[in-house]
Amino acid sequence: MKIKKLGEDHIIDRIRKTFQTQHPRIIKSIGDDASVTAITEKRCLLLTIDSLMEGVHFERAYTPPYYLGRKAVSVSVSDIAAMGGTPLFLLTAMNLPEDTEFELVEELYRGIKDSTTEYGMHLVGGNTSRADCLSITTTVVGEAERPKVAYRAGARPGDVIHITGTPGDSALGLEILKEEGLAAVEKASCRKVVLKHLNPVARVGPARALAERGLVSAMVDASDGLLRDLGHLIEQSNTGAIIECERIPLSQEMKDHTETREHKLKLVLTGGEDYELIFTSPPGKREDILLVARRFDITITPIGTITEKRGIKVLDRGKELRIDTRQGYQHFVP
Repeated sequence: MKIKKLGEDHIIDRIRKTFQTQHPRIIKSIGDDASVTAITEKRCLLLTIDSLMEGVHFERAYTPPYYLGRKAVSVSVSDIAAMGGTPLFLLTAMNLPEDTEFELVEELYRGIKDSTTEYGMHLVGGNTSRADCLSITTTVVGEAERPKVAYRAGARPGDVIHITGTPGDSALGLEILKEEGLAAVEKASCRKVVLKHLNPVARVGPARALAERGLVSAMVDASDGLLRDLGHLIEQSNTGAIIECERIPLSQEMKDHTETREHKLKLVLTGGEDYELIFTSPPGKREDILLVARRFDITITPIGTITEKRGIKVLDRGKELRIDTRQGYQHFVP
């Protein structure tokens, strides 16, 4: 059977079943934002890997190499953040067509350097290879205190679902880039959401603060879309969820650049690459969560509730939406 009929989740599940490795240092392997292995009784190692491939994740026509370098780092750092960890080291694997201009490579690595500096990380190695199209793979090594690691599993019925920032902005930015090209970067009316797509920022500080203060029962980063990533969280937690659309915060750009509510909801619920945090917390933690939000100057908004009944129920102004809650970005599915 061709993989496009199976989808990314099925492939990952088969790999997970094949590699059910038993090792005393493995705390969490496949199935979360990053793997977790023991360093000492109190510290653990976090490992994650991501790839950005031309024609799949980006197009050169509207992706400056500098921003591609920055984004390549951030997408992997976001996985470490979602575990409540601190990123430490980076390895890169670069695949380049042989006619690639060296100036492109220089700009790409300038973006990587600036991003690693901002995250307090160090590039420690990598690989380069000839290929038919440009791609970059990033491996990030991080660490965390073992009792403070945030997993996708852990949400309980009654927990409150939160999201940082304004979801859907990256998907809106991509739509604008496809329509207007890089000129959109200079337009004040849409620059914020365009850069949200080209240059996302991983929520390392807020995630670590939430985890260290015991405010998180489960957490995942929003890379494939709100519904799809929340689906990963409730699957690992063996729970369900209710989302109330009217509670989901919208950026001014989302309000200004979408004409219909259906368009807004599609972007907000299923648009990928926001790299915001979706997390759950026990009731009664709102004031403590707001302290974290104010400290890092971000918004953290309650948008729903964890339920005992499996699946995601999406409500909009009190009415249940008929929507495939598995929507979002998934490789190999057309």
